[in-house]
Amino acid sequence: MMLGNLHKWMQPIETPVPALFAPATSYITHEPYGVALVIGAFNYPVVLTLSPMIGAIAAGMECV
Repeated sequence: MMLGNLHKWMQPIETPVPALFAPATSYITHEPYGVALVIGAFNYPVVLTLSPMIGAIAAGMECV
């Protein structure tokens, strides 16, 4: 589901330009933030480790 929509989500979005900068164009581009390190304990529930990892992956970051 996500991979099917990825090309649509990653396309630049054209935004309006003020009249003062009339010949210019502006775009919003989506770029990943970087790398996230998620450290979890072996004796805790798995959800406590996976919850921040899911949020980081949803934001476009790589997880270690």
